[in-house]
Amino acid sequence: MNSKKMTETLGKVWSLLKKNKYVMAVLLVGLVLILLPTGAPAAQKNADRSTDTQTAFSLSEQENRIAAALSKIEGAGRVTVVLTLQCSEEHVLAKDESESRSTGANGASPESSVEKSSAVVIVSAGSSVEAPVTLKYIYPRYQGALVVCEGADNAAVRLQLVRAVSGLTGLGSDKIIVTKMNKS
Repeated sequence: MNSKKMTETLGKVWSLLKKNKYVMAVLLVGLVLILLPTGAPAAQKNADRSTDTQTAFSLSEQENRIAAALSKIEGAGRVTVVLTLQCSEEHVLAKDESESRSTGANGASPESSVEKSSAVVIVSAGSSVEAPVTLKYIYPRYQGALVVCEGADNAAVRLQLVRAVSGLTGLGSDKIIVTKMNKS
């Protein structure tokens, strides 16, 4: 009796498969696509690459880079640079903002209220990596610069140093001080 029911059930399933062969083919292809690897390692590499290019601003690093460049100016000698900042680095994050309005009639005057909500957009680049979406970086603005160098007693060297620092930082010449270094 059991084998008779089983053959009947298998016969019904077989006839159902014959009638809906295209639907079953689509389901089978979908299942295969779900089980295939998605290329997550490549996505992870892209996420790592994007975070590498978005390095944080370092004031001491900037001072060292500028000092190294200025020391190559003929007659400058050893150079030390000190920079001051007007404002710090800022990251503008993407936000999901929503607004809901509700109106209700209460007696003679209708009341309405507006509720605003905002949430930072977070992207997941894998099972354990989550980061906020940054729209833009606003780098700090310089307030002033002090350049201490061995060759500051030469007016031509001082002028070149002021022009170089002005070009690198966007500061005007009135915000850049060049002074001679001690011989010790």
